[in-house]
Amino acid sequence: MSAWSWALRAIWGELAGFRFDHESRDVPSAERPGALLYHLDSPHLFNDAMRLDGDGVPYQVSRTFAAYNPAYVAWYGLQQLQAAEARGDARGRERFATQVMWLRKHAVRRLDGAAVWPYGFDWREGETLLRAGWISGMAQGLAMSVLVRAHRLSPDPELLALASAAARVFNLTIEQGGVQSAGREGPLFEEYPGDPPPRVLDGALFALLGLYDVAVETGDARLRELFERGMDGVQGELDEWNYRGKWSWYGRRVYLSPTHYHFINRALLLALARAGGRSAFADVATAWDPRRLGAVARVALYLAFQITKQRSRVRDRLTARRMIHRR
Repeated sequence: MSAWSWALRAIWGELAGFRFDHESRDVPSAERPGALLYHLDSPHLFNDAMRLDGDGVPYQVSRTFAAYNPAYVAWYGLQQLQAAEARGDARGRERFATQVMWLRKHAVRRLDGAAVWPYGFDWREGETLLRAGWISGMAQGLAMSVLVRAHRLSPDPELLALASAAARVFNLTIEQGGVQSAGREGPLFEEYPGDPPPRVLDGALFALLGLYDVAVETGDARLRELFERGMDGVQGELDEWNYRGKWSWYGRRVYLSPTHYHFINRALLLALARAGGRSAFADVATAWDPRRLGAVARVALYLAFQITKQRSRVRDRLTARRMIHRR
């Protein structure tokens, strides 16, 4: 697609795609030991950015590149298992196994003992530029959740050891090669671990759920403590993602979350409220329920999203130009 086609599609999606309902839902009971279902059910999430290769593994397609994205591979695997267990898809487990094989094959063992899935392309998130080889707390967390469920389906000590090795980066700061940044009340696990950290909420929540899954499966008290500290970190920053007690911000108050991100944020907060016993998470998720909004509030939110999104787009282009001039 041409640059103009991509731009027009994006703008139209923002104008017509902002709604007050979405298919993304949390999954009660997914936090229980032995559960195969994942904490979030969203069958079509990321589908517009993914294509399948000849082996049935998704890769990311954008305006400027096509490449494998480990978060997408893991997410696709989790949703295929969801399709098998919740919707009776006879081939769901087979497709899930394909993603497990990919994650197993492409895991990189570092000298510090961590297992990581590096991204093979540069990425810029606002003012944060990440060079090829960067890792993501979100990708690590989703991969860990996949490996745990694969182990539950067919016990394999190597899979569980790989999941535990993947958790090592959560104990390391960004400067140390990890994904941890400092929050007011505890660490935050960054989807984009760079300087400045973009602080994307859903990325931090996906990371926490992966850490929770490994802690539950292994019974490792140190991982459980790290999970609790990460929960403290998110809880201490919840106000920063809260727009007037009605909606969520994307990242560092860059723009109001588009519909799908907002519903993901709500569902993940509800899942973590159950997993970690945090009523504060459930309270925010309840406040963010669009069903509580009247017609006037909905119009105001729609306009606020459009204004903040277009303002962000202008700022993003100016940032990109500054970065080019610095090279």
